Amino acid sequence: MRQFAKKILSASVFIAIATVLCAALSLTNDDMRVAVGTRRFTAIAADGTALSGQIDFATPLSRLRCWGCVAFLIGGTNSERSGAVLLDGRMRYLMDELAYELNAKGIAVVRFDQRGILNYRDCVGSEAFSRSRSYVSCFDPDVRRTIGAGTLQSDAYVVLNHARHRFAIEEHRLALVGFSEGGLIVADLISEALLAPQVAVLASTPLEPFRSAVRWQFVDKLPEVIEFSGASFSNEMAKLYFANRTRNAVQRDFDAPVLSADGSWRPDNVDELRDKLKQIFEKRYVQILSASGSELWFSEDGELDVPSHSVAAAQEKLRRSTPLTAQFLGYKGKLRFVLGSEDEQFPLRRQLPYIHTLNEVRENEAGLTTICGANHTLLLVNPSDGQDPSQWHVLTEVVADAFTKQDLPKVTPKAYVRPPPCNGAGYGLYE
Repeated sequence: MRQFAKKILSASVFIAIATVLCAALSLTNDDMRVAVGTRRFTAIAADGTALSGQIDFATPLSRLRCWGCVAFLIGGTNSERSGAVLLDGRMRYLMDELAYELNAKGIAVVRFDQRGILNYRDCVGSEAFSRSRSYVSCFDPDVRRTIGAGTLQSDAYVVLNHARHRFAIEEHRLALVGFSEGGLIVADLISEALLAPQVAVLASTPLEPFRSAVRWQFVDKLPEVIEFSGASFSNEMAKLYFANRTRNAVQRDFDAPVLSADGSWRPDNVDELRDKLKQIFEKRYVQILSASGSELWFSEDGELDVPSHSVAAAQEKLRRSTPLTAQFLGYKGKLRFVLGSEDEQFPLRRQLPYIHTLNEVRENEAGLTTICGANHTLLLVNPSDGQDPSQWHVLTEVVADAFTKQDLPKVTPKAYVRPPPCNGAGYGLYE
């Protein structure tokens, strides 16, 4: 009788397992998104600041594609874990979408809100936050003021370390994925030997010395836009672009000496404009480095002033005088770069030489994926009718392939092939 009961129990267990597997096999990617489990957690920074994070688990079946794989997503300036942007009049949460797609490929995802920022999905929901005062209410200026040199790097490590111990994450099955300035954090964590992940992916990250990148943005970008557009010096598009570009409290008067009271150009030609901008930049660069480290740095979003971080954090970035790629010279893991051809903040053509130089000395090739027509946010500048402008699915494929495929073989510098040419010249004016 006892043996018969065991047989019945064994048969029941087998049927239950078979039922679960059959149901799992019938799941589509959309079904998997619904099936993903999420756990929110709070990690405590060294200064006592509470850091909100979450882990998104892959479904049991999808985990078979990449057993134990985890991606840690680190956003750029003023980032939070949902990755909210306004596209075609509606909110899109790009970090959420990236997590869903990675989960469907068997990769769990850890992400978090920078200190002093509430998750946009919780804070403003579907409201168009880019022109809403409620967007400012998502920031805590007092907490943002505590972001000094190395704070964001330390916070990222605290969050990941908390998740590693709580959810049994193995470092050799880990990918660090940095978007924009989040790539600086990835580089710091690896070069300071705090982490040795299997995979490191940098998307839209400045690879040149940071001061050089900022100087291009404020000195050379506008003259190059005017020259590339082939328009006259007084082109309205260029004036609008210049007047609306991102500013902050300690360099708010960058524009004032260039534009006259009636909005017309003071300089007579592009060369004179470039010289004037260079003078202003060098002056303000010195002032920024000598400013009080506790002063609050603002980013302007239209008519809104958003508290970004302390001046000390900006000073730390501006003092970076070596290429970011130099921080990966001793890294033995798989390294990948994802860049848009129309990145208006860190142009592709300015980043390529640093990847080339790095590959001359790396044991394994650092892979590069170029998205033609995509801007800094990896959105197509000029999508065709009905086409989704978001190209974040490319980032998903790069991360998944790095986990599951062999590393790229070493090639000689002469065999280095640049990405296929794209139209446009990297100013977000893709034609």
